[in-house]
Amino acid sequence: MIASTTLVSLFVSVILIFSYSSDAFGEPDLFFVDPTGLSSQDAPFSEDFNFPVEDRYEKAKKKLQDDFTSTEEKLHAASLLKSAARENNTDAILLLGNTLFFGLYGFEPDFRMAFNYYDQLLKMNGSIMGNLILGFYHSVSYYNTAPYDPALARMYWEAAAKQGSIDAHHFLAYHHLIGMHTVKSDSLAAQHYKIIADDLTKEGPKFLLAASQYLWPEILNYNTAGEDGSGVYGPASAYSLSPASRAFISIRHYLKEIYNPPEERDLGTLFEAAKLRLHGMHSFRRNHTVAEAIFAKVYRDLSFLNESSIHITSEKIDDLLSKSAGYIGLIQLFGESKKRSLENASRWFNRGILHNDSNSLYGMGYIFYHGLLDNKTDLQKGLSYIKEAANMKNGYALTFLGILSLEEEDYDNTFQYLTLANEEKVLLASKLLADCYLHGIGTSVSKRKAALLYKEFVETVRSKSSTMSLAVREVDHYCWENSLIYYLYSAQLGYSIAEINAAYFVDGNKYLVDSLTRYLYPERTQDEILSDEFAFEFYARAAAQGDVDAILKVGDYYYYGVGVHKDYEKAYRHYEIASEKGGATGMALWNMAYMHEFGKGRERDAHIAKRFLDELSINRISYIPFRMILSLIFLHQIYLRCLSFLRLR
Repeated sequence: MIASTTLVSLFVSVILIFSYSSDAFGEPDLFFVDPTGLSSQDAPFSEDFNFPVEDRYEKAKKKLQDDFTSTEEKLHAASLLKSAARENNTDAILLLGNTLFFGLYGFEPDFRMAFNYYDQLLKMNGSIMGNLILGFYHSVSYYNTAPYDPALARMYWEAAAKQGSIDAHHFLAYHHLIGMHTVKSDSLAAQHYKIIADDLTKEGPKFLLAASQYLWPEILNYNTAGEDGSGVYGPASAYSLSPASRAFISIRHYLKEIYNPPEERDLGTLFEAAKLRLHGMHSFRRNHTVAEAIFAKVYRDLSFLNESSIHITSEKIDDLLSKSAGYIGLIQLFGESKKRSLENASRWFNRGILHNDSNSLYGMGYIFYHGLLDNKTDLQKGLSYIKEAANMKNGYALTFLGILSLEEEDYDNTFQYLTLANEEKVLLASKLLADCYLHGIGTSVSKRKAALLYKEFVETVRSKSSTMSLAVREVDHYCWENSLIYYLYSAQLGYSIAEINAAYFVDGNKYLVDSLTRYLYPERTQDEILSDEFAFEFYARAAAQGDVDAILKVGDYYYYGVGVHKDYEKAYRHYEIASEKGGATGMALWNMAYMHEFGKGRERDAHIAKRFLDELSINRISYIPFRMILSLIFLHQIYLRCLSFLRLR
C-alpha cells in the first residue's frame, strides 16, 4: 500500500519540479526536447526552422503521425511545433496541448504545460478543446495546476457544448444527473445524454442492428484498484463478480487450456474465450476471425467426438453445439471476420436451427426479411423466424421487433419488446428504451429513467475512447500521477469504475492496519485531511451509482471518521445496503455483526451478531475468520458473564 503521506509527498515533489519549468512561451525546455542539441537550430534539421510557420506545422504533424518516424525525428518535430507555437500558430498550439495532455506519439504527458497551451489557445480563438480541457482542470480539487472552481468549469463546458463538444455534453449530463456543483435536473441530464446518444446512432436503428459494436459491445475492464486489479478489497471485493473480472478468469483458464493437448482441452472454456473475442476488452482485443475459428473448433470437436471423451464443464453439449453454430453465422452475417459470406452464414444458421438455437433463428429470419440471399425477400418467413427467436427471449430479435413496432406506431408493443430486450442486455435497446421514457412512447414520461438508460448506453459505446485506457497504460508504466489525472477525467464523465480508481489512488486506508492506525491516532496533517476528503468524495460518488465496494468503503470511512465525521449509524446503514445488494455480503455481514456484538451504533445484541455470522458461514472466503470471530464471541460472552457474576457478588 502507498501511504497517504508518501503519495502526498510524491505529489508535492512533482509540483515543485514543474514549478521550475518555464511556461509555454519560454525557451525550448519541453520534456520531449533533448537539451543536448536535437532541439536547437544547429541540429541536422536546422534548415526546417526557416520554413513558413504553416509548413513547419504540416511537416511536424506528418512526422509525428508516421509510425516509422525515429525518435530523433520526433524530437525535431516537437521543436518545430514549439517554434510555430511561439509565432501564435493555433494549429501547432492545439497539437502541442493534445500531445502533452493525452501523451500522444509516445511522449510523456505534461499536464501543467498542456494547461498553458490550452489557455493560450482559448485566449486566441475560443478553442473548443481549450474550453473543454480548462473546464476539466478547474473541476478537479486535488491537482492544483489550476484553481478549483466548479462554476468556472461549468461555464467552460457549456461553451464547449455549444461548440459541439461531445465530451462537454457528457460532463454536463452527469453533473446535472447527480446535482454536483449545479442544479440537479433529470430533464437537463436526459437532454445532454440524448444529444450524445443521437450522435452515436445517427445512421439509424435499422443500420445499427447490423453493427457489430452494438451487437457485441466492449467489456469494460479498466480497473487497476487493488492487487492486480482485483478491486479495493482484493479477492473479497464485489468487483470479483463483475463481467470484467469473470472475463479475466475465463482468459486465464483459456491460456492454460491452449497448452494442453487438443484432445484434453475443455471446450466450454474455449467457447467462453471465443465469446470474449467477439466483444473485446482492453487487454484482450476484439478479433472476429479468431473467434470464428475457436467456435468452429468447438463445433467440430463436439460433432465428431463421443460424449464420454469430451472435456466440458460449463454447458450441455447440445447447447454448445447449437450456440457455436449460431455465433459463427452471426459473425459471417454481421461481424468483422475476413471470411464473411452470406452463403456460409445461412449454412451455419441451418445447423444451429436443427438444435433450436435462438441466434440462428434470428439470423436466418434477418436474411429472409431483407432478402440478402439471392435477393429473395420473404417478409412473412423472416418474421416467423424472428418471432420464434423472440419467444425464446433472444435480445436481438426482441430489439428488431421493437423497432418494427415503432415504425408501425404500435407503441405498446414497442415498449414491451424493448423492455425485454434491455433485460437481455442488448445495448441498442437501452438507447431506444430511453427514447420511449423521454417521449412517453408506450409508457409514461420518466426523465430519470431516460437519463439513466442514456447514460448506460453512452458510457458503454464511448468507453474505448475515454481516458480510462490511458489510465491503465500509465499504471502499466508505474506513472501513478498521470493515471490519476486520466481516471479523474473519466470520473468527471460519470464512469463509476473511474471514480473508485481515482479514490483508491489517494486512499490512505487501503488496508486494515491503516484504518486501525487512523482509529488509534486520529491526528492528521492538512495534506492527509485533504486526501481523505477527496477519496471520500469519489467513493461516495461511486457508491451513489451502486458500486458495492464503494458502498462498503463509505461505510468504513464513516466508521473510522476518515474524510468525514465519525457516524456509526451511517456506517451501519451503508453496510446494510451493501449486504442487500450482494457481492460483498460477507464483509458487510461481518461488520454488522461486530457492531451488534460491541454496541457500535446499535444496541448490544450477541444474538443478532450470531445470526449475521451464521449467514456468513456459507461464504467460503470468510470461513477461517468466521471460525475465529465465533471463538472471540464465545470468549466475550464468558467475560460478560464473569463480570455479571462479580457484580452480583
